[in-house]
Amino acid sequence: MSHEATKLVAIFLVLNLVIFAESQPAPAPEPATPTATCPRNAIQLRVCVDVSSIIGVNIGVSGECCPVLTGLLDREIVACLCTKVQVNVLGLYNMTLPLNIPSITDTCKVNPGDDYQCP
Repeated sequence: MSHEATKLVAIFLVLNLVIFAESQPAPAPEPATPTATCPRNAIQLRVCVDVSSIIGVNIGVSGECCPVLTGLLDREIVACLCTKVQVNVLGLYNMTLPLNIPSITDTCKVNPGDDYQCP
């Protein structure tokens, strides 16, 4: 094989390597960790509001809160417990009502885990 032919074959092979190397698909991205969301709306969670903390008396959470959390996964329960319930008072004042997480978990016998944190 002549020197020119060897050069052409070498160039051809290098170009093929470059083209095929560039045409390989990129690796699949790492799946994002899904953020848990609460499948219940704020109206349903109003029965879980700790009204006693607003008036300064500790009477606990009503049993009506427990059915709202029934059937949810642990991460969904945590998302629901971290929800802040917004209430509009007479159309004049927006107020955030607290959810007493320890009281809810005790009353409803829910164990969200030791590592739950609200954002």
